[in-house]
Amino acid sequence: MPVGLFDNSEGLVFDHQVFIDEKPKYYCFANETNDLTGAELFAQFATPE
Repeated sequence: MPVGLFDNSEGLVFDHQVFIDEKPKYYCFANETNDLTGAELFAQFATPE
């Protein structure tokens, strides 16, 4: 999501990454983030059976 979509980006904190199991090895950020694989992300939103 491009940060330019927001009129006011002050206070936005980049602290999560998702689908980290699909990103290229060279793709990384300087700050530490909470990382989730695709399976972990979908598990958070799964409805109990």
